This record gives sequence, C-alpha cells and structure tokens, in this order.
Amino acid sequence: MPPSLDAAIADCEALAALVGWTRNYFTHWNPKLERKAAKDDDLVRLTEALRLILEALLLLEVGFAPDEIGALVASNPAVKRDIAYAFGDE
Repeated sequence: MPPSLDAAIADCEALAALVGWTRNYFTHWNPKLERKAAKDDDLVRLTEALRLILEALLLLEVGFAPDEIGALVASNPAVKRDIAYAFGDE
C-alpha cells in the first residue's frame, strides 16, 4: 500500500470489519447487522475508500512502486480530495 494511502487509514481492522458488516447486511439483509453497517453518506465514503484502495493495489500489481504511487497522489488534487473525503472526518 502506498504510504499516502496507508497513512489515511486510521484503523485497518476497523475498516475491514465495517466492509464485512456492510457487505453482509446488504447481501443477506440480516437485521442484526443493520446498526453496524454503513448507510447513507457513510456508505458513499466507504465505497470511495474501497475504490481508492483497489486502484492503489492495481497500480502495485502492474508494477508501480509505492513511492511512485505516492508521487501520483501528491501531484493529483482530485485524488487528494477523494482521500480526504473517504477517510476524513467531514
């Protein structure tokens, strides 16, 4: 994971748990998971976070170094905005 994105993720385990709860809630409609699942704006932020993580991992997979991805992030205001939105406290 590039350092710029890794630093934005405050708690990787909590993010993974939220993804799991949300996926399970919306897949199986389990009422027990409703309070744990992301909804509304939180669901949009979670989707954005997963998109950013997936894009970074795909760049790593095709051969970009973490520092190169960090440089791409640093030079792209739209990506920095998306990271702030997905992982920020807005």
